[in-house]
Amino acid sequence: MRVVLFLTYKENPISKAGTKWWRKALERAGIEKFTWHGLRHTCASWYIQNGTPLNVLQELGGGSSYEMVQRYAHLEPDHLSDYANKLEGIVAK
Repeated sequence: MRVVLFLTYKENPISKAGTKWWRKALERAGIEKFTWHGLRHTCASWYIQNGTPLNVLQELGGGSSYEMVQRYAHLEPDHLSDYANKLEGIVAK
């Protein structure tokens, strides 16, 4: 399954990238060197920051390898704290 991000223009879904109005919008916004991959990266980052597990992000991404989604692991809130805190009881003894 792949989740599709729907962007709209004047309440109509955008079905084609790189159109004249899209380039004008980027220009008006002062965005240079825009890539659609940047939107994918931002979306994945937001998912992880909101607690989506990496395996779920992999499925949402539609076939990305697990190695690919591991790039976002550092963005997960407290992604290592549960494991790091396990030593607390052992060290205290």
